[in-house]
Amino acid sequence: MAKELVVGTLGVIFGEKQIVTSLKKLFNPLTAYSFLLMSLIYTPCIATMIAIKNEVGIKYLLLTIFYTLFLGWIVAVVFYQIACLL
Repeated sequence: MAKELVVGTLGVIFGEKQIVTSLKKLFNPLTAYSFLLMSLIYTPCIATMIAIKNEVGIKYLLLTIFYTLFLGWIVAVVFYQIACLL
């Protein structure tokens, strides 16, 4: 479960031949940037999460997961809403 799997997953969902046309239908530039911001900020890869758990415990692992998901969502939504106003 790594962040670079997003591209591979989209390729499987839409098919390798049709990914470009499907993504053009699904995303406009504003939603694409919002999606990229969410993908950049949300939960780190499994290896990082395991390292966090081993170093500081399950409590901080869960805090990290929820915090980064929430932060990514907030940043993406705020970016989208502000860009829509402009």
